[in-house]
Amino acid sequence: PSVATLLETDLRSDPAKLLEAAVRANARASADHLRHGSKIIEKACAEKGLRIVPAEYFLETGVVEFFDGGIE
Repeated sequence: PSVATLLETDLRSDPAKLLEAAVRANARASADHLRHGSKIIEKACAEKGLRIVPAEYFLETGVVEFFDGGIE
């Protein structure tokens, strides 16, 4: 569902950019689900400073790129 809206944008005509945006949209949705899918994790985020941030792992290089407030 987080990717479906991307198909309604100009990205649908650029497969490479669509893939990149879809991967990030999926990572954002997964991180959001983790943040709010458990009362224990939600409490740890609110009270103990736990951060759950989306990231993309690149198989070719082994690099992990955090985004949306990720690790600097």
